[in-house]
Amino acid sequence: MYEHNHFMNYIILALSVLAITITGMTYSLSAKSGVASRERLSAPTVTVLQVTEEDTSVANTPVFF
Repeated sequence: MYEHNHFMNYIILALSVLAITITGMTYSLSAKSGVASRERLSAPTVTVLQVTEEDTSVANTPVFF
């Protein structure tokens, strides 16, 4: 159990570092130019929406079969 919790702590730490770096990048982009940062920020949201739609379709396929 201790090893599993230790591994989960590493995953949580990595995710938090990723979130901090993403927010830092967005803040630096918005500081440099507002229009370019908006265009670059709109692209990842579209990809995330596509991934969620694919996940829901895959999750709903066993229901139809």
